[in-house]
This record gives sequence, structure tokens and C-alpha cells, in this order.
Amino acid sequence: MWLLNTATYKLEYVFQAKRYAILSHTWDKDEVDFHTIQDPDVASTKKGWQKIERTCRLAAAEGIQYAWIDTCCIDKSSSAELSEAINSMFRWYRESSVCYVWLSDFSASPGIAKESITDGPMSKCKWFQRGWTLQELIAPKKMDFFDGRWIRVGTKASLLQELSKITSIDGSILNHDTDLSTVPVAKRMAWAAGRETTRVEDRAYSLLGIFDVNMPMIYGEGEKAFLRLQEAIAVTTNDLSLFAWSACVLDHHRHGREYAKCRWFGIFANWPCQFASCLNLVNVHNPLNYHVRAFTIANRGLEFFACLGMDHTNGDYIMDLHCELRTIKTYRRRLDGKGYRCAIRLMKTPHGFVRYTTRTFEFEFDSEFELDSRLPFVWDLFPRSVKIPKHIPIAESQRIASQFRNAFRFWAKAPRGWSCQLTITDPQVILSQSDGRLSEPSFWDPCRNVFLTESHPDFVGMLYVCVSRAGSLPTPSTSASALLLCGFFPSTDPQSDSNPSPWLRLEQQDGWESPLEPTVKKYPNWGVHETKLRYLVQMRHQMHYSRFLNSVRQAVRTEMPHVLRSSISTYDSVFGLNSELQHAELGLTLKASLSAVGDGDKLTNDITITLEETRVERSRN
Repeated sequence: MWLLNTATYKLEYVFQAKRYAILSHTWDKDEVDFHTIQDPDVASTKKGWQKIERTCRLAAAEGIQYAWIDTCCIDKSSSAELSEAINSMFRWYRESSVCYVWLSDFSASPGIAKESITDGPMSKCKWFQRGWTLQELIAPKKMDFFDGRWIRVGTKASLLQELSKITSIDGSILNHDTDLSTVPVAKRMAWAAGRETTRVEDRAYSLLGIFDVNMPMIYGEGEKAFLRLQEAIAVTTNDLSLFAWSACVLDHHRHGREYAKCRWFGIFANWPCQFASCLNLVNVHNPLNYHVRAFTIANRGLEFFACLGMDHTNGDYIMDLHCELRTIKTYRRRLDGKGYRCAIRLMKTPHGFVRYTTRTFEFEFDSEFELDSRLPFVWDLFPRSVKIPKHIPIAESQRIASQFRNAFRFWAKAPRGWSCQLTITDPQVILSQSDGRLSEPSFWDPCRNVFLTESHPDFVGMLYVCVSRAGSLPTPSTSASALLLCGFFPSTDPQSDSNPSPWLRLEQQDGWESPLEPTVKKYPNWGVHETKLRYLVQMRHQMHYSRFLNSVRQAVRTEMPHVLRSSISTYDSVFGLNSELQHAELGLTLKASLSAVGDGDKLTNDITITLEETRVERSRN
């Protein structure tokens, strides 16, 4: 590192300096840079020469041979040296013998009271509002504060309480009694929420030492720097508070009404100011009930291995961040054995999940029975893969709405005494958790009972309609399950932008029979096509879920078109917009009807499944 000799005012490159002083200040016009300091005659005419001269005199008076000042000890013409300096700056301040803080816009009065320091002009100094000075306050062990006339105001130790109140940083952090790495990530971000930098990229670069991470400097990347910082943090920690950010007022000022229209966001924040509400945040660890086991970073986003909660009222998912905000309200609740946990809301998409709304929220839990069935959310029994993009630009956020177009949405109605449940897996087949046939397809959203089709013309979906008598164990005499297939007819014009035509079909199994089957069997070629589909349904347990759907899709595309385009009206009840099955033993009729609701991006295909009690006479052979 380049150091300034306090006796000669000349730069010297020193590999390991045992003692050196360091200056913390705010930049002004007419500073002395790396090249100017090498010509003392020119440097002494600059306005910034005064702070260099004062720093060297103070250090020499304490017997310190070297001093480091960021204006003249970094060769900014060298990108490699600039990157090294920024990545090493926190360590350089921490290893310094003393740090001199020059508050250029503050004038201390004789006999100044500490109360006036906290609430008076000193608290309004630019030094407390700049991004780079955050690490310069935390890193050094010994600090001396001077006003604009270089009158000593106090030391870090003597002003500890006042500095803590001004910056909202715990005194134990400032005096190094508490290790910085134990502080939640979101809380450290909150310290920088109200600070500004001249360059947009420096909002991220000035925080490298706070999180003990390194990254290359790419000036010109703009707000991407802060996204890279969060990615670097995520690589080194599993602290979920990194995702506890919320929207701030500055968001709407920066992007106006366009940002306000956004409903879906990535997992990372856009700016440090979005962590402003996390000053009182603490992590809550419970190894017996840890809903997010781990997460990894992929090229398109983060993949969590987590148990999610399903909020059927709002149709979204809850991801527990294992942290809470310590306030008077939560403290009182904790005395009663209750508490509040921070979580974020997620929305299912065909490609994973996206963050729904930019605000974290708090939900109540019982400290003795954490996240049990008494909570308003239904939690996964086993962790699932949750993929969330790192960042979603405003334009892409507005386009996500089109992914919900032409979705299949299911509604189930059952008479009193009966229940009708929809599931993606066959309830009669018990599979291990690692079995590929049990994997939930990415396009199924169990929270909203929706197939997310993205209007794909080849889409095919499969559901099980599980019917059982309420309050009784599922037995052959009290329960039965039917298979429901749905999808889109093959398009005759692949270039057409019109909405694809949907179809549905209730498949016979488990005692369910179609009342129209004897009628349609007499038509030509029906048996060939029906046999093909029946064979696939019977063999589905031997196939992976995706392979079965691909086979059904192929059958619809190659074997059924001329049947589907037939003018025979009875086919519509077997393979079209309506379908019906009857169960003679249970005395039930299961009906499914399909109708289009809405238009544009809000167009959905609603499938209403109705269960009715009817006595059916068994056919005699």
C-alpha cells in the first residue's frame, strides 16, 4: 500500500507497515490526488493540502512515521490498484494505529454538552450521511474526532453513546465487543440505508468490508453493483435476513408510476434504502424447526430447499425468513409466549416463484409450538425446491402477468357430508419422497388450484379428484378417486395468435363409469382412439409424470383430431367442454364443466367440478 511519510510528505510503497495513521473525511473540490502529491509546490496550492498537512502533523506528534489518506494514496489511473484499495480499505482502517476524523462542516463550541452533539449540528454533518464513512466508523479501534478548525471534539470511546444514537449502530459493535459477523445481514444493510455516494456503484463497493466479501470493480454497471454485492453475500452466508427488505419511498421517486404498477419482484433488493426497516431485526434459529434448510445460487436465480406455507385466502405462498423485529409490541407478546416472525410472500409461476409485493410481513407464532396447525397457513410437510430469480426488471415484471393467461383454474363443489379434494398424485399409490413419479410439475399451483399453461398449444395437465365421505376413514366403500385430464386442442394454424381451444375429460377408474360410453361406442373408429388413451391411463403408474403427459399429448395430436372435429354431439360430453362420471356403489355423479372467464391477460379457463348424490342402477350384462 502507498503511505505518506509524515516527515517528508512523500509517498512510499510499504508492504507491511506496523504503525500508520489514517484519515476519515468527506471529499471536497480541489483535492490533492496521487499524481499531484508528488509535486509539493503544486500540491501545497490545493485546497485539500490542509487536511494532508494536519494529518501528518498529528501522526508525527504521536511518533507515527506513516499516514494514509484516500485522496492521494490511491493511484486511480490504475484499475487494478483502485480495485485492490477498495477491497482492502476496511482492513486498512481496522489495522491503523489511529483514525483521525475531520468533520469539515462542524464547529465545536467551548464546553459543548454531549446532548447537543447528539441532537445538534454534529449529528447533521455530511460525514454521518456518506456511504464510505460507515466502514470508516466501524473498522478502527482508536478514533479522534476534530471539527472544521481541527479542534479535538472527543474520541470514539468518549463519544460512544452519542455515535451510537446518531448512526443507530450498537455501541458493542463500535467498540468491537461484538463481532460484526454475528449481526444479521439486513441490520448491517439498514446502517447504510440513509447514506449516499457520488457514484451509484459505490453504494455497493463501500459495503464490501462490512460484509467481508470481495468483488471486482466495474464502474459503469450502475445499480447492478448492488445486486452483485448481495450475490457475493449469499455465497458466504445462509442468513435469510438478506431477503427481509421492503419497499421504500425512494423507489417511487426513482421510477415513478411505472414502479408502482409492478407486482412481481426478484429475491434481491434494488438499493440499501430498502432495508431501512430492519434496524431492530434479529435472527431466530431453531434447529428443530428450520423451514429453509439451504439455498444455492444458479445462473437464473436462487434455489431454496424450503417448506413453504400456503395462504389459500390470498392465493400466495409464505417463506419464513427465521428472523423477527424486536419492538415493544413483540417484546410484550414474547412475555405471553408469543412472537412475530418475518416472512415474504411468493407467487407461483410456470418457471418457479417470484416475490409478490415488496414488503415483508409479520405473522404470529407460538414459541412453544412453532408454526403448527393452528396458524392460518398450511405448511409443507417436506422441503421443496423453490427457485426465485435474483432480479426482475420493471418491464419484465409487467410482462409476468401474461404467464397467467389461459390458465386452468379449478373449483370443487360437494354436497353436505362429502368432500372433494384435488391432488396431483394418485392417493392410492404410496411412493417414496425421492420417487420421480411423485415430483410436482412446475406448472401446477396447489395454493390456487391452477394449471399455469402460458397459453402453450401443446399443454396437457392431469389431476386426481378425490371424493370421500366426510368424517370417515378412506375405504373403498366411502371414497373413490377419478382422473381428470385437460389441455388444448391441436391448432390448425401454428402462426395464429388466437387463444387455444381448451378441452377436459374425466377418465373412468376406481368404480367410476361414463353414462355415455355405450352410446358413443357404436360410432366408427371410436374403439381405436379410446383404447389408446385407456392404455396410457392404465400404464401411468409405470411412467414418470412428464412422460405420461407427453404420451397423452401425442395421442391428442395424432390420434384424436378427426374424432374431436366430428359433428357428433355426444363426443362433447366425453372429450370436450363437459364430462360426467357416475359411481353406482357410492351413489354419486361427478360432473366437470369448462368455461372461459375474463379476457386479455386475465383470461382463464374455469373448470367447475360438481359432486352430486344420485342413485344409479347398475347395468346388467
